[in-house]
Amino acid sequence: MLSTEVSAPQAQGATKRPISERSVFILQELLKLRRLTREQFAMLCRLEPTRTKTKFPIYRLAKKDLICTDYLALGRTCQPLLKLTETGHRQAAISTSRDHDAHYRDYVKVDFLAHLLLGTDLYLRIVAHGATDWAVVRQNASQFEWHASNEDTSFLWDAPAEFKGERRQRRVVPDVTVETESTRYLIEVERSTKTQSVVGRKIENYSHLFSPLRSAQDRSGYALKYPDEKKAVVVFVFDDERRAVNARAQFERKAKGAGFYIPAWKCGTVETVGDELRRELLGRAPAVSAPTGADIIGRYKDAIHSFVIESTKQIVDIEERVRSNQPVPMPKRPAALEQMAGLLRELKALRAGGAS
Repeated sequence: MLSTEVSAPQAQGATKRPISERSVFILQELLKLRRLTREQFAMLCRLEPTRTKTKFPIYRLAKKDLICTDYLALGRTCQPLLKLTETGHRQAAISTSRDHDAHYRDYVKVDFLAHLLLGTDLYLRIVAHGATDWAVVRQNASQFEWHASNEDTSFLWDAPAEFKGERRQRRVVPDVTVETESTRYLIEVERSTKTQSVVGRKIENYSHLFSPLRSAQDRSGYALKYPDEKKAVVVFVFDDERRAVNARAQFERKAKGAGFYIPAWKCGTVETVGDELRRELLGRAPAVSAPTGADIIGRYKDAIHSFVIESTKQIVDIEERVRSNQPVPMPKRPAALEQMAGLLRELKALRAGGAS
């Protein structure tokens, strides 16, 4: 049974205050994922991705000194990211029996944060896409183990030396390692900042990882770390379909040549790979739940917000053009209007069918 109690951090020996099952679940997921945007938090808990809906669950955990905020710089603005405090980290580690509480340290370089969040998008695509509530997400997450790159998942082995006494080491660090009873997935998350040549070198490195010829111990670097019989699958995930297609072509080309030892591989976007892994890990395709009236109204509110922002931008642009005596083009019809009209039709059809 997972612990649902947290010691009050203010005073030593203070009585324990129970926290909700959902709060325990959030702490455990943050232990795995390390950082969450507010939108990802909403997806994990199956809340509407609005500040109003996410504010109070976040506030309650922050008040108990279980989570705090990190920041990702995006141009001139900063996006707040949720992460565990030392207290939250320790509690989550205890409740999951993971070896994190003894050495709390979760520093993430700024240039790696966006990379990390893309991996979280993949995770949420697997466990949360189409889920009706957070309890379903928790059930999905319990079907496999998700290990980040800071959980001793790296491979380090000695390559054959060209000269006597020479020592050459190779190292491969998967961004994520996913495990089931029968399969181990080594996942590389590639953002658009990486060139195809970098992707090609990573494919070569993974081929070396599985080659017994590339190890001084006559066993592959993979077998030295994992001597079990689990099937190994290398997965490359991209944020762009075009780059995924190019990488897939590289895999297919290298697989036809000599010296390709990767036993199985996948390559695609967060959406395509996420849906495929979901079928393999959970045994089913994404179940898309029918929207409720509250869902549609929430999306309608978001569309109104987008309409206001889009219209304001056009007004500011027109005013600047008038002041500088530039020609004023015909204003564009805000795209949010079409979305609002579609949502109203959807809500009308839902109510006509007798749903609430």
